[in-house]
Amino acid sequence: MRRFAALILSFLLVLPALGHGYHGTEKPFLWMIGEDPPSFVYGTIHLPDERVLALPEVVMEAFDAADALYTEIPMDMASQMAIAPLVLLEGDQTLADILPEPLYARCDSFLQTRGMQMAMVGKMKVWALAAQIGLIDYLEKLQTTPALDSWLYLTATDRGKELGALETATYQVEVMDSIALEDQIALLADGLKDIIEGEAEGISPLEELILAYLAGDADDLFELMYATLEEDPALGERFLEALLYERNRGMAEAILLELEEDPDKVHFFAVGAAHAPGEKGVLPLLEEAGVKVRRLDAGDLEFVRERLPEVAGSR
Repeated sequence: MRRFAALILSFLLVLPALGHGYHGTEKPFLWMIGEDPPSFVYGTIHLPDERVLALPEVVMEAFDAADALYTEIPMDMASQMAIAPLVLLEGDQTLADILPEPLYARCDSFLQTRGMQMAMVGKMKVWALAAQIGLIDYLEKLQTTPALDSWLYLTATDRGKELGALETATYQVEVMDSIALEDQIALLADGLKDIIEGEAEGISPLEELILAYLAGDADDLFELMYATLEEDPALGERFLEALLYERNRGMAEAILLELEEDPDKVHFFAVGAAHAPGEKGVLPLLEEAGVKVRRLDAGDLEFVRERLPEVAGSR
């Protein structure tokens, strides 16, 4: 199931750390929504990659002007730590009791290439192991470098901005838990196969995802994601409905509520890039509700400045 990692990443949030880069893509996943004053939806990618953390000036202008930042889930340490026990199997059950023996062995063999073994992750739920394997080459870096959402949260905290979230952490876990166990196992097996095949071809699925994100082309991003449907359309549709489409509807409702309750504030909504555009994305849902939506790029800096009130945060 090619590009499995893209789907996992559209869900997964990582713990915050420190660090930031400069310069950035010419086509960030940034949209202006509403007017007088405008607010913003920014599509993120949940990876600690310097190229991703190099935000273009137009993104920083929108972020600086924002009164409030809304991430997918609360990013404070207490909320993040509360997720930890929710990704573990209950009671004495381990992955050795759940996974088919050949798949368990393949996972163990792969983890050993990274200095790990299944005994170290044996209490994880199947979907959590799939996410762990998908991000395995970033696990060490996550200890010192933030994912983009985390950097935004930390910076907004330092600047005294209001903080909010569109979902709860427990809801995201419930979404993953709602996926049938046999589907989780299939996703794990296909995701592992994808990574191994990508290494043989000289490029990892995550690197492909990063390059598509940096290019700012939504069509390419979705082509990587929806390639999943080619091999098992029914499984892919079930996964997308649970992980993307249903959550998109909830995020859009939460954004509309914030815009209605505080119409005089500039809001900055940071969501996984996979949630924003697309036929069933958050942005089309906002447009259906009557909100004006405009995609921005690096050349729109003056356009943004002209429409913003006094900057709420320090530049």
